[in-house]
Amino acid sequence: GNADATFNKPADLIALVNAIYDTYQNSDLLKKCIWYRANFSSHDFFNWGGDVFWNNYQIPATFGGVTTFWNQSYIGIARANAAFGVIDNALAKGIIDQPLADRLTGEAFYLRGMTYYYLAASFGGVPLELSAVTDGLTPRSSRDSVFGQVVADMQKAEGLLLSKTTLPVADLGRATKGAAYGFEGAARMWLKDYTGALAAFNNPELTSNYHLMQNFADAN
Repeated sequence: GNADATFNKPADLIALVNAIYDTYQNSDLLKKCIWYRANFSSHDFFNWGGDVFWNNYQIPATFGGVTTFWNQSYIGIARANAAFGVIDNALAKGIIDQPLADRLTGEAFYLRGMTYYYLAASFGGVPLELSAVTDGLTPRSSRDSVFGQVVADMQKAEGLLLSKTTLPVADLGRATKGAAYGFEGAARMWLKDYTGALAAFNNPELTSNYHLMQNFADAN
């Protein structure tokens, strides 16, 4: 099939997963969606007065950032869902070895879970698309169900991803075990599972490898 012809060397599989990361290269997704939610909702900035609707929580459904956020998120989710089977097939055919298959699968789970985290934090319950092929329209799931899926995806990622301490320098910036524990903990906070959140946040993969900056002014 087409997948067999396209994915026939390790670099092809890495490019496949890179395409999931690439979802976040869309400038509007970062600038007008995730960045807006992080900055505007804290009342520190309103685009020079151009987007004051964030101040009174009257964001119109016609706002382009909302559409971009939704569409780009599900493009990334679809790419992750499609990647799982292709990676499994490449492993079975000996195109990639088990360590690379594990890392790439872990990255796909991490990226899918991270995307669902942002969707649920922004919209509440959303449709949970978990397969490469869907059968008609998927109904909206509850917010807790979506955050539950985030926990499940991150737990799978934790068992497959490399630690920041073993990730090759050339791959720094890719998902790591510690990053997965961070999102697991954040999702458990939304679920009010504070004991589980503390366990994730206190995992050595997170506490040993990631730290707050000592000087906030360095964040520029």
